[in-house]
Amino acid sequence: MEMNFYPIIDVHATWLAFNPVQGCPNKCRYCFLNGIGMTHKKPIVLCSAEEAVDKLLNSPYYLPDFPICFFSQTDAFATPDNIAYLTKVLQIMHERKILNPKIFITKCFIPIEFINLCEEYESCGEKFIFYLSYSGLENDIEIGINKEKIKQNFINLHNHNQKIIHYWRPLLPQNSSVSKIQEIIKFVKNYALASVIVGLKVQTNIIENFDFWPEMLNCKEKALNAECIWTKEAYEILFGDNEKQIFGDYPIFQSNSCALALALGITDRNAFWKSYYCEKVNNCPKLQKQRCKEYYEKIDKKSLLEKVKDILLKIGYDINNLKIELKENFLIIENIELMQRDLTYLTQVTHMKIKANKSKDDIYWNSSLANKKPVII
Repeated sequence: MEMNFYPIIDVHATWLAFNPVQGCPNKCRYCFLNGIGMTHKKPIVLCSAEEAVDKLLNSPYYLPDFPICFFSQTDAFATPDNIAYLTKVLQIMHERKILNPKIFITKCFIPIEFINLCEEYESCGEKFIFYLSYSGLENDIEIGINKEKIKQNFINLHNHNQKIIHYWRPLLPQNSSVSKIQEIIKFVKNYALASVIVGLKVQTNIIENFDFWPEMLNCKEKALNAECIWTKEAYEILFGDNEKQIFGDYPIFQSNSCALALALGITDRNAFWKSYYCEKVNNCPKLQKQRCKEYYEKIDKKSLLEKVKDILLKIGYDINNLKIELKENFLIIENIELMQRDLTYLTQVTHMKIKANKSKDDIYWNSSLANKKPVII
């Protein structure tokens, strides 16, 4: 299979993505990197650490307060070379006083030396958040993953006072039982600030890999058009009427940006306030709900119309025939097709939900920010 690379600097649903190293030695069967032949591969360095930081600062998407997610097209801790490269990047950013919140997502063991480095930089005002991806799936699906090392990460990071988000993805028939869900939550709630629980993300070029879920393959068209796919069993356990009886006040989110906002002590940037996810799905702490309420009830929506035009110009769009309308809690943009990254960027800068046609050339999966909904099977 021909290898392709994602942009080195990009916008994903919750953060800026920083990806100068791509390709993963592990081979999780559901991973989107399978679609471009980049799993079970030695990670490939696309540019030097210095060049990558320059690309970040020169990107039209860069803002000094945007969270940055490192190495989402590999695993930052999968190889010694990845760890050394990431360490070099953090050293450069520290020297240049780049204080954006820094996020790492991993299924691999994090060395204590790296945790110590983060502690040192935190004393100078930097912020780090570790997303530990722990699903409870076995090695026939998450090939190359050591679950005991992931569990040790929770303990080590907690002992060093680092902020942890439990990233639970995906929920498949193989890890959707009551006993498996309770087992995982019982462990992670001792260490994590919250769990972000995500269904299976589906794209055309990887859907045939999902023979571990034949019921989903029987409704491919619906799956490909959905935000993600859930098992009915898991969805009812995690987000049904008895959710709080089972998990108490432990925060559980479908919307990742809400969990990140909780960890940073800020308002959610993706405008989930008063949405279906906010009111019916997420188990969000009262303090965080109040923080969003105070912000979104005061937001000046009309002043955002001109701001949208300026943003679209900045990121390279022709706005001559642009039509923008404010309707209820949405900015409706017509006569334009937006890439998913640009729709997300607009949402995060304006803190408003955006409705616009999605570009047919988009390479990324569907998102709730594009008003897609999950499908439950």
